[in-house]
Amino acid sequence: MTTDDELLELLEEEALDLARESLLAFTLYTFDGQFDVNWHHRLLCDKLEAFERGEIKRLIICMPPRHGKSELASRRLPAWILGRNPNKKIIACSYALDLALDMSRDTKRIVQSEEYARVFPATKLPGSNVVTDSRQAYKNTSDQWQIVGHAGQYLARGVGGGITGKGGDFLIVDDPIKDDKQAQSETERENIWRWYTKVLKTRRSKGAGIMIIMTRWHMDDLVGRLIKQAKDDPAADQWEVLTLPGIAEEVGGHPEDPREVGEALWPAFKDEAEWAQDKAEDEAGYAALGQQRPAPEGGTIIKTVWTENRYTTIPAGPGTWIWSCDPKAGSKDPKSSRVVIQLWFQPQAYPGRVYLIDQVRGLWDQPETLAEFRRLSKLPLWRNARAKLVENKADGKSIVAGLKSEIPGLITVEPQGNPVVRTRAVAPYWAAGNVWLPDDSLAPWLGEFIAELTMFPAASHDDQVDAMALALSHLFITDGHDPIEHLRRITGKR
Repeated sequence: MTTDDELLELLEEEALDLARESLLAFTLYTFDGQFDVNWHHRLLCDKLEAFERGEIKRLIICMPPRHGKSELASRRLPAWILGRNPNKKIIACSYALDLALDMSRDTKRIVQSEEYARVFPATKLPGSNVVTDSRQAYKNTSDQWQIVGHAGQYLARGVGGGITGKGGDFLIVDDPIKDDKQAQSETERENIWRWYTKVLKTRRSKGAGIMIIMTRWHMDDLVGRLIKQAKDDPAADQWEVLTLPGIAEEVGGHPEDPREVGEALWPAFKDEAEWAQDKAEDEAGYAALGQQRPAPEGGTIIKTVWTENRYTTIPAGPGTWIWSCDPKAGSKDPKSSRVVIQLWFQPQAYPGRVYLIDQVRGLWDQPETLAEFRRLSKLPLWRNARAKLVENKADGKSIVAGLKSEIPGLITVEPQGNPVVRTRAVAPYWAAGNVWLPDDSLAPWLGEFIAELTMFPAASHDDQVDAMALALSHLFITDGHDPIEHLRRITGKR
């Protein structure tokens, strides 16, 4: 007859065996406190186990903040990998070295715990910063620690940092982007991309697995670029993508997501009412961070529906014609912003309407921009404009200074607030149906214009939006005054 002690011993052995085979069981066994398991944790662990086995070589995980992805993928998984195979090498990276070191220390605490020693007794760390046995010295520092008697190690690095001379069987990148400010910077996004392709990826061992864990911030973030690259090039890395939005949506959901539309991902942590409050307070943030969809369906500030059925011909009769220009010139880098010049018309008979007549957009340096201004000033419709608004920045000032003796009506304008503030200020005109667009058969650029308009501020560029906001803010505040006199009045120039 089995005694209670023997039964407990059998149960303990079963728990240990299960923890060695199952990441979720390992997490429950080693977690300090109670881990509230939801269905998405089981799904995530299934993917992570397949990643550890090598069945998934490239894995992207996108989930809202604080829903357990880092606990499972960046803390428990590395510890579990080193327990199952203490010869594996792991390189773990986050947006800053400090965060990477925090992850390293957390994972090390797991490996040094009594529970871990019972599950994986062969995986041990040296007891001090450097321990020497008969074969070698083992490192045990905050950024690098090694497994005694084995080749396995854990290396922590910040995104952008060097990884010279190191190689990894598992490359893990958790939160490569710090915040929205960094995500909105094209320079920062490009730096992260270059680091990933030129530094991290070159450190992979043969057959290595790469995993990116992040909350989406921008369409052009690291995950966005990797997914686009995979789609455009069948020879590029093809990724298994696990995207779980905070609230289940009708389209684009993961096939293993069991939720009905409108249900929260982890109601015990954050329910539907809390998500609804987030959406009401910041729809763009909700779409990106909550739904992992940086450009929400229907638009962010300017809704897609506001641009529909707004195509018409130019009304006859007199009115106000203006140019609006976002003069981001000077760089020939394909990823830099474009120069945008738009032609707008406000008919005298319908002062509550404005019409976008035409647009030119190009990756021009300053001489090319000046040439484009000269060309447009000679075209029939463009010649109608008396006021030609140019945003008051370094390139704008140079453009006006270089052409003011040739082209009349060039005026630099100082916009109020940042691009998001300016776009929100003119959004009611779109909502009210005051803005009209040309027929798309006559405007091949219209599709890109609407895409940027409705994706803003998550779009890769904002030059078309800037030019639009500049035009609408001035056409609708002239109050019937002569536009040239009005602009002179508000700019203080005579």
